[in-house]
Amino acid sequence: MNSKTLAIVGFCGLCAMFIYGCKKDTQPVDNCASIVVSLNATNTIPCETASGTITVNATGSNGFTYSNNGGTYQSGNVFSGLASGNYTINVKDANGCTKSGTITITNAAQGVNFTNVKNIISSSCADCHLGVNTEGNVNFNDDCSIVADWNRINGCCVQPYSAGLVPMPLGMSPLTTSAQNQITAWINAGHKYSD
Repeated sequence: MNSKTLAIVGFCGLCAMFIYGCKKDTQPVDNCASIVVSLNATNTIPCETASGTITVNATGSNGFTYSNNGGTYQSGNVFSGLASGNYTINVKDANGCTKSGTITITNAAQGVNFTNVKNIISSSCADCHLGVNTEGNVNFNDDCSIVADWNRINGCCVQPYSAGLVPMPLGMSPLTTSAQNQITAWINAGHKYSD
């Protein structure tokens, strides 16, 4: 063999092409192809600090590190404290092979107890606490205001009945026992949007 032939044989070791009668029997191996990435998300709860999570599961190699939206790679496979939105997760193994996947975190659904309280407020407190007619600087126009003022709702709409105080809503019919029980159920469940 001459040096030209050696160079051709070396080249043929990298490909599956016919060059000057040289043939390589196998294709180059893509060591990254065996990596499989799966992503699981939990929803975030509106009106709270971002609470969504993404858990990454990677197989087909070892020494994985994980990056969220192009950030610094970390050894842990869980990203937490995430708001609703789209996320791209990159996974890198010990050999530097990377794979990525995308996932969306959404807002948790409005809970049944919260829906009941919101309906009570809409029907019983609208004259004073919805729209431009807000009394005591309390406006329940948005869901997060209801969540933030849960203690005020409890104090004004449920507790006065048991303490013999003047209950809210002022100037209107008192809340029914059923409405009081629905508010209490929401508060006891954790007084969150998703409760």
